[in-house]
Amino acid sequence: MKLLFSLFLSLGFFVAFAQQDSVSYQRAFDSIMKLPADTSKVRALNDLGWQGKYISLEVTEDIADESIRIATQKGYTAEAAFAYKLKGIALDEKGLYTASVDAYLKAIDEYEKINDSLGVAKCEANIGMIYRNMKKQDVAIDYFRKSLKTFVQYEFTRGVQLCYANIGICQMNLDMHDSAEVSLNKAYEIMIASGALDPDIYGNLGLIYSTTGRHEKAREYLEKCVEIMELQSPNDLSLKIWYQNLGAVYLELGQVEKAIQMLSKAKEIAGSNVYTREMTYLLRTLIRASEMKGNLKDANTYLHQLLDVTDSIYSVENLSQINDLKEKYETEKKQLQIEKLDKENKLEQSKREQQEARSRYILWSAILLGMLLLLVIAGFLLKSRDNKKIKEQNNQIESQRQSLQLKNEEILSSIEYAKRIQTAILPPDKLVKEYFNDSFIFYRPKDIVAGDFYWMDKFKDVLLFGVADCTGHGVPGAMVSVVCHNALNRAVREFGYTRPGEILDQTRTLIAEQFSKSEENVRDGMDIALVALKFLPDKSAVLEYSGANNPLWIIRGNEITELKPMKQPVGKHEYMTPFETTTFNLLTGDVLYLFSDGYSDQFGGQAGKKFKSGSLRKLLIEVSQKPMGEQRKEIEKVFDTWKGELEQIDDICVIGVRI
Repeated sequence: MKLLFSLFLSLGFFVAFAQQDSVSYQRAFDSIMKLPADTSKVRALNDLGWQGKYISLEVTEDIADESIRIATQKGYTAEAAFAYKLKGIALDEKGLYTASVDAYLKAIDEYEKINDSLGVAKCEANIGMIYRNMKKQDVAIDYFRKSLKTFVQYEFTRGVQLCYANIGICQMNLDMHDSAEVSLNKAYEIMIASGALDPDIYGNLGLIYSTTGRHEKAREYLEKCVEIMELQSPNDLSLKIWYQNLGAVYLELGQVEKAIQMLSKAKEIAGSNVYTREMTYLLRTLIRASEMKGNLKDANTYLHQLLDVTDSIYSVENLSQINDLKEKYETEKKQLQIEKLDKENKLEQSKREQQEARSRYILWSAILLGMLLLLVIAGFLLKSRDNKKIKEQNNQIESQRQSLQLKNEEILSSIEYAKRIQTAILPPDKLVKEYFNDSFIFYRPKDIVAGDFYWMDKFKDVLLFGVADCTGHGVPGAMVSVVCHNALNRAVREFGYTRPGEILDQTRTLIAEQFSKSEENVRDGMDIALVALKFLPDKSAVLEYSGANNPLWIIRGNEITELKPMKQPVGKHEYMTPFETTTFNLLTGDVLYLFSDGYSDQFGGQAGKKFKSGSLRKLLIEVSQKPMGEQRKEIEKVFDTWKGELEQIDDICVIGVRI
């Protein structure tokens, strides 16, 4: 009778903590720990952890571990499965994705022992959410589809709805817009039938319609999403995203006042948390809306905020994280190789031990025939022990290998995201085609991220563009490229320079200031061909050029003119002189070529030699009269044929523009 009273008391206590803080949560846990270790205690722990799983992740993990310990010791399979799932949730919320997946897989093992297919499916769906957050959309879709089959079989409507919704989001992230619309509409139909409105389903359908140009329908669904969220969760920070998306749709529909109203709400929710990729999109949209309204003062204010946010996001301090990821990836890759070699050594050692055991057995059998039976038994026991030891070692090594593989996938996913960051600094194709309709860009980084980049800006009546080659390639080169890109932007936008020589002088000063913050003597910089164009009423143009080790080639008819660069980089150099600006009068039909040295330095051909600038000059003269799209294909084809099976040695960037 005393036991029952104690149990009821503890259960009543942890129900009361639900509206309180983590201190009450901990007290409820301490109270249940005083109970005897039986099924009642394990179930009480699981109930407590589930009720307060988000109040304190540390307490939730402690509860799950204690429940797992008792349940596995006592053989309570169902309770152990639930506790492993609870631990997976806590680890997921803490961002420990590898450990979370491991906990969910253990929960699945326990659920399979008791044939609980629904429990297995719920864990698989949670694993799908982890892979979705890790940007592994294809893997996430596989897990959601496995869960979906079971949820349909058991008529678990809420689970079916969530699976379709998450599959749709993954497909949207993969730009599979038609498939995403089908999946989200299935989730929408289930939601309407059940009557439990989910604002995210309305919102994601609105994004699909907006992406595919159906802005009026997008407005209808995004307005419904915002309406539901304002009623259900008015303080939810994710409202910012939907305000922002609705504002963008209003802008597409020409409803500028409504657009500014929604975008301002999104900016208000963001508060001081402005240094994010999402904020750059929001500020660009506000600039566009203010310009459409004719409010140039607000547009200028938002432009300065955008420049400040962009500089902060792409600072060297942020990019140093990319280098850390690269080093971590290489270290763990080497560690995996070491463990593989260690595994082979242990297996070889085990084989030698078995051989020695058999040798001893034969020797003693010949000498002591009377002890034959005893030696046979001893040999059998020894062999069993060794086999068990090998199996345990193999299981441990396999578990470590899987853990390292998942970590490596996380690192590669982060480097891929770094590529998206670097791609964001390049001029979008739409902007290039707006100013240079008859042009091509052949851009091929050696690694995932690159040291080469191309740059474009229009300031006042001057159109500026260039091709730059920063020190190094891969992650180090990418870090330098962002510093140089920001310095070019500041030289034009902040200091107002439009002549190429003056821009490069100011850019060199800004790069030196950035690297002077380091305690080491950093001499990194860039080679660049920089062009400024002023178009005249007769459709001709005046070109101004300045270069650091990279020339500019101009082809008129079959004649090529080379504007030569100065033999110094934009960066720290032993003999630094001011950059000169060269002026050249262009005629309609002239073709300009800017490039880094990656193309001409590539080894290939039958002799494995460099392609060289002379061969590049001849190639460009041959293709210069062709349409620009065909020129790019021909240049890429020649490069791939020349390189053959050899490795690409450097980043490549070639730009052609016809006046």
